[in-house]
Amino acid sequence: MRVITLLLAACACAAGKGKGRGGSRFGGGSGATFDSHHKVMQLLTPQARACDASNGTLIGVANAGYASPAYCPTKLPKKRQCVCLSFGTNRSFGSSMAALGCKTLSFDPFGGSPRTLGPNHAFVPADLSAKDGLAVEANVTIPVLSLSSIIDSNDLTRVDVLRLTVSSMRQWKLLKTLVNSDAISGILQLSINMQFADESMWSEYQAILALLGSSGFKPFYLAKQPDAQYLQVQEGAFSLYSKYEVTFGNVKRKNP
Repeated sequence: MRVITLLLAACACAAGKGKGRGGSRFGGGSGATFDSHHKVMQLLTPQARACDASNGTLIGVANAGYASPAYCPTKLPKKRQCVCLSFGTNRSFGSSMAALGCKTLSFDPFGGSPRTLGPNHAFVPADLSAKDGLAVEANVTIPVLSLSSIIDSNDLTRVDVLRLTVSSMRQWKLLKTLVNSDAISGILQLSINMQFADESMWSEYQAILALLGSSGFKPFYLAKQPDAQYLQVQEGAFSLYSKYEVTFGNVKRKNP
């Protein structure tokens, strides 16, 4: 597996006030509404049709402070090697995909130098962005690569599984760009470590998740993170929290 060479010169919820259903209070600021909170809950409700294996298969994590991510075994290619791109500090997802036989690239801008992690697994010290270069994340400048650059640099014809961390405003905007540009329409499943960190963005969270759903990505797995904050929104048995593991299956794509 060929690891992307980075050009160093180029790459030098707090809860607010309000009333929810049944007298419950919900978090959010001026951009948050009753409808946006409940719509987000509806958009995250798992759907059986998103994965023939129902909730999918859990991937174990060494750190008890994180919820286990999941993947759908029936939404992997049957006639060729699957391809997985995994972004974030948690390497267990990429390692598990590689162990299944997927050609896997794991990305973390703080993870050291490029290297091979195993027969099907390589590491690249960069994050994902709409274009190559540099980006600022948590007041730190990091190297970033576009999805098209990653695909071209590694002679990939397509990506089947994409793992993302979507927490900051930059990452939410990137997810929106990926959907709007049709860049992820061919992906079979999307695993996200998701956080609603900005109380002013609830309308945007709703809009992006709705856009993701209209593009064919429906959730089949949802688990709150152990340190997630309860946002005091309740609808039936569903409670809204600030952090989740969520995996979406693309109902518009069939396994090649």
